Amino acid sequence: MAWSYGADLFKDGKMPNFNSPEAIASVEDAVGWLVKDKLVTPGMVGYEYPEVLTAYQQGKAVFALQWNAAAPDILNPEKSPASAGKTAFSVYPWQTDKGAEQLRLWPSVWSVGVSAYSKHPKEAFEYAAWFTSKEVARDYVMHGGGSSGRQSLLTDPEILKSNPQYPAMLQGFKVYHALPDLVSYDYLLNNILPAHLQAVWQGTTPAKDALDAATEEAKKYLSDKGEI
Repeated sequence: MAWSYGADLFKDGKMPNFNSPEAIASVEDAVGWLVKDKLVTPGMVGYEYPEVLTAYQQGKAVFALQWNAAAPDILNPEKSPASAGKTAFSVYPWQTDKGAEQLRLWPSVWSVGVSAYSKHPKEAFEYAAWFTSKEVARDYVMHGGGSSGRQSLLTDPEILKSNPQYPAMLQGFKVYHALPDLVSYDYLLNNILPAHLQAVWQGTTPAKDALDAATEEAKKYLSDKGEI
């Protein structure tokens, strides 16, 4: 969400900048939708994939922000009578003054690779090449295998008949936001930021104060690790 507001969370790809004005605004707005505007349920802050999907399937939510993997269930009239045939798909929302080209999507993708420890690297590579070939990838998608890294499949008229989510996925590829090249990035994301953001959601700390503190703690951690 901060990305969609135009926030640069790491200056030069290294230096934590969680307290940029855009990031602060995004957190204040998100919390405001819950606390001030009552647009979302209190449980929303703890929702994961199953809760989001279930709420939307049952018609309890106007829209859902979710991975494309949810589309088949959402479109299934037996599993989701409230949403099947009534759902349109779009790429993740953007802040109006930033425009639709703002880089904002988390680069969450599946990759096929060969381990450096593989005992059969040649055969593993041959399998990867076969699995991602145009013919096999198309067959995989046509028979319920989800999505493929081949963008040509996202514009195939026959495939689109049963996968109306694919055009949005194609647009999503164009607005992926790169992650910083930091060994400790996951630690910052999962250990340092959550504690400070939780205080904002609980109403005990203003967004700016929390993000100021998170930024300084992250800088110290990276400095101690020799990453900045």
